[in-house]
Amino acid sequence: MKKGLSLLLALILVFTSVNMGAFTVVAQEKAVYGEQNNVVYVEPDELMSEVPDVCSGTADYEGATEAILTAFKNWETTINLLTYGISVSEAKDFYRGILQQNPHLFYVQNGYGYSYSGSKIYSITPVYNTAYTEADVIEYEAKVQAILKTIPSGLSDYEKALALHDYIVTHCEYDGTYSNYDAYNVLVEGVAVCQGYTLAYADLLNRVGIENKYVLSDAMNHAWNLVKIDGEWYHVDATWDDPYSSKSPRLGYVGHNNFLRSDTGIVNASTKTHHDWVVSETSTSTKYDSYFWSGITSAIIYTDANTCYYMKKGNLYKRVDDTETLVSSSAADKWYVWGSTSSYYSGQSYLAMNNNILYYNSSNKVYAYDVRTGTETVHYVYQRGNGYIYGLAESTEMDVIYAEIKTDPNEGTVEIIQITPMTPVVPAFQYGDCNRDGSIGIADAVIMKQHIAGMNVVIDAEAADVNADNVVDIKDAVKLAKKLAGMDVELGAA
Repeated sequence: MKKGLSLLLALILVFTSVNMGAFTVVAQEKAVYGEQNNVVYVEPDELMSEVPDVCSGTADYEGATEAILTAFKNWETTINLLTYGISVSEAKDFYRGILQQNPHLFYVQNGYGYSYSGSKIYSITPVYNTAYTEADVIEYEAKVQAILKTIPSGLSDYEKALALHDYIVTHCEYDGTYSNYDAYNVLVEGVAVCQGYTLAYADLLNRVGIENKYVLSDAMNHAWNLVKIDGEWYHVDATWDDPYSSKSPRLGYVGHNNFLRSDTGIVNASTKTHHDWVVSETSTSTKYDSYFWSGITSAIIYTDANTCYYMKKGNLYKRVDDTETLVSSSAADKWYVWGSTSSYYSGQSYLAMNNNILYYNSSNKVYAYDVRTGTETVHYVYQRGNGYIYGLAESTEMDVIYAEIKTDPNEGTVEIIQITPMTPVVPAFQYGDCNRDGSIGIADAVIMKQHIAGMNVVIDAEAADVNADNVVDIKDAVKLAKKLAGMDVELGAA
């Protein structure tokens, strides 16, 4: 994170006091930073490692926060706060804290004006980033919801954190121009610096209920996240897990050396070391410092609770709970350097998914594996003769698979091939197949149980109504359990 990398705003509005009867109005004057008397001179939109805790007085902080967030949502130009009792002295930290904790407010800047009555804030005039419109906010929210839909129901917190980490790394690239800093740049435009990665990851974690903080290091000019999993704090640096080279980008490459690391682990995660960071929490748990993802450089894609796929040395693996199974060795290929007898063994194969179909590459082929039917096909063959497939990823729009052609993994990209994903074959309807994967098994019983418990899961309600009474309840769960136990019951009948 560069010093001043957060100069997203073209102007910070500063205001001078003008007496208006019972209160003082703050009128726009000029752009300047700092603070003097009753005039707000705020800093640029930089991250803070900790949000100052100003909510210790008698003010209605919760009510004021709700009023401010509602105003932002509606792009209001004046926010009346007199009834909430926010003091002038605490207003700046309170306001900035709201922005820090809500990275989806990328269109609101830290600068603001205010009027006051006595020692209390009467109203606040927010400053919106003129680079964004209401249409951009709608687009961003739609993208967030689309991403969240890729997260299967029933994942544990660490699995959600992993899936979101891998999504960001595979769908964003580091901004070598140091021009893009916010969550919108990452999730919609697919390019940003470390601050953008940090903010986007924080927003997605917030959406799935995982507590997180920002970690800053001025000495490194860098930012990353601290994530709380099962009561323990861990470092996650998505930026450093997304290798950057202006000469040799790695499409589909996802490192995991900087994922869920302890304080000691993040220091030793790579040849570059994290140091001199600022955050109030410590990360002492080493549980994940050498977990199964260590050394995996493809995306780890979850298709169901406790079930994920990944590439390792050119092989496609499936992991259920803690058991790893080899699925395919079709991509365990040798990658030659174009025009040379030199070669690279395996490890140049990456993984993407679209509509429950996994895509992975050898040096000249893209394979498709339907996770519901367990069938593998050759989906694309590269025959242009300009190099080999050294990268594979899904597009930011999540509708195209990109194959990256190079002569050598350490050289520049020759071309990017757009590959249209397969149209998946929808399994035939059958009672008991609650997740519509074409078979009836424990996964269906689990998702039915979650649905009955009121959890927000994707379920085929018609298939789940195995006793045909138009209600999915405990009676259906009992009947499905009997069927799975081998008992002679007819699903779909009363």
